[in-house]
Parts: sequence; C-alpha cells; structure tokens
Amino acid sequence: MKHISLCLCMCVGLIFLGQAQFRKIPLEVTDAFEKKYPRAEEVAWSSRTEYFQAAFSLYGIAFTADFTRWGAWQQSAQEILPDKLPQAVARGWQKSKFTDWKIVKAAFIVSRNETTSYRLYVSKSGIQFRYLFFTPEGQLEKETLTL
Repeated sequence: MKHISLCLCMCVGLIFLGQAQFRKIPLEVTDAFEKKYPRAEEVAWSSRTEYFQAAFSLYGIAFTADFTRWGAWQQSAQEILPDKLPQAVARGWQKSKFTDWKIVKAAFIVSRNETTSYRLYVSKSGIQFRYLFFTPEGQLEKETLTL
C-alpha cells in the first residue's frame, strides 16, 4: 500500500510541475501575432524561458514566430525541405566539418533587424545533434548543441 501511495503522490506532483512550467500567453503577444499574421491557421503556442513561440500554418506552409512577453516580434522561421536549400547554403554545408552529418530539418529565418539566415538541424548516427546557422551566401555563422 505504501508503494501505491508513493507512486500516486509522485504522479500528481509531476502533473503539477508540468503545468507550472507553462505561462499564460499575454494579450499583448496574441494581439501582436494576430496583427502580423492575420491569415495564420492551426496556431499552437508554447512558452519558452525568454519568449513565447507560435507554431502555425500559413498557406499550407509551417512557420514559427517568436515574441517577447511585451508582444515585440523577434523572428519568424519557415520550414523548408533540405533539398530546396539555396545552392550557396548547400555548398557551405558541404564545405563544413558537418558534411557527413544528415540534415534532418531546415528553416529560413527572418529576424527583427531584417537579417536572414538558414538553420539546419543536423544529426550524426542518431545520437549527436546540432543546429547550424548559415548566411544566405553559405557562410557558417554559428553552431549550437541540442539535447
């Protein structure tokens, strides 16, 4: 009986912990999103540590958009097929030290300062993952680890 009670308490605690991590989306954020993307469909919000992210569909294409808690747009990302990368970006990846890694996902990113970049999510042997960020000219700007 002790074990059942302990398991029940742990399950309830995990449920409350999971719910506590999701912040309510401020009205300023949803209003800013609706103004920027009035035709967005299938919108799903997530709360990140420093921003809110909307995942949505626009004309059948998958996007994400990031907003501060005050509703300031930060960036948007459009998913693209890895085989549809611009030639310069594909060449940049082929010249990088990650050429033997598999491109799992790719996205075109537009930031608030009007800069654009390409984000590649790459994997090696299914256990190592990285985000690679390239300029439109194919220059590797940075890489970040993922868990």
